[in-house]
Amino acid sequence: MGYVVPALQAEEGKTDITNLMSVTLTTASKLHDSLFDRESHMTFDQFYRDLYWPRHENRACRYLHLIGLPVTALFVLFVILFQYWWLLLLTPVPAYLFGWLGHLWARNNPTFFSHPYWSFLGFWKMIGRMLTPPPEPSTRAAGRY
Repeated sequence: MGYVVPALQAEEGKTDITNLMSVTLTTASKLHDSLFDRESHMTFDQFYRDLYWPRHENRACRYLHLIGLPVTALFVLFVILFQYWWLLLLTPVPAYLFGWLGHLWARNNPTFFSHPYWSFLGFWKMIGRMLTPPPEPSTRAAGRY
């Protein structure tokens, strides 16, 4: 019969294609769990306070993240003006490049690789904090900021 990959050996009563689909779905489920399971053990507020914000306390790091947004907008404007539509695939590159430069400056690691979804949300929360005035002292003392 030849060599058969153990994970793809047909189980009793299953055709080869049914077994292949079962293995594929199981693998996809494990990949999803590895990406998002760690995030389910804490709330977003805990993630932001304990993991995201400490890695962005350095002002230069935060401002390099912020600079990535207008640079990305200029990149998209360039693509539209010169109609190099295939370059739209590279739209996230300027923002991530400036973010990673910020982490190099601060000498720490981005949270994106361990928590991709919450890091994306944390980025927008941090940008919002940077662009809005700080709360009044009574709100800060109450721990709401």
